[in-house]
Amino acid sequence: MKCLKFLCMNEDGIEIPDDIEKFIYDIFEIYDIRALVGKSNAVRFEIRPNEGKHYNPHVHASFAEYKISIDINTLEYKGNLPSNKKKKAIEWVKNNRDKLLHEWNDIVITKNLPLTQSKLND
Repeated sequence: MKCLKFLCMNEDGIEIPDDIEKFIYDIFEIYDIRALVGKSNAVRFEIRPNEGKHYNPHVHASFAEYKISIDINTLEYKGNLPSNKKKKAIEWVKNNRDKLLHEWNDIVITKNLPLTQSKLND
């Protein structure tokens, strides 16, 4: 869960614990826009446009406590998955590139519509 800086950091820049952050999200009903776009070989694939500035279309892949971000166009990745899962995840993104780019565009457009755009994330 990504924290809103002004709500979840004190004046010293120290992050607030996860349970407090969850409480803030629950009370103020702050939701991340994210979409599960696939699952393969026990790896989940999500698009999460609310996490920072997203300029390049990419997908987040996760397996247990491991996470990786894969650029949809270049297949470059950041993060850590077990090597067999990473290879399968990159292959899955490559084979589903058109669908993922379509999903990315739909989600990013929805995120930026006036009715769904949150001023809290600016």
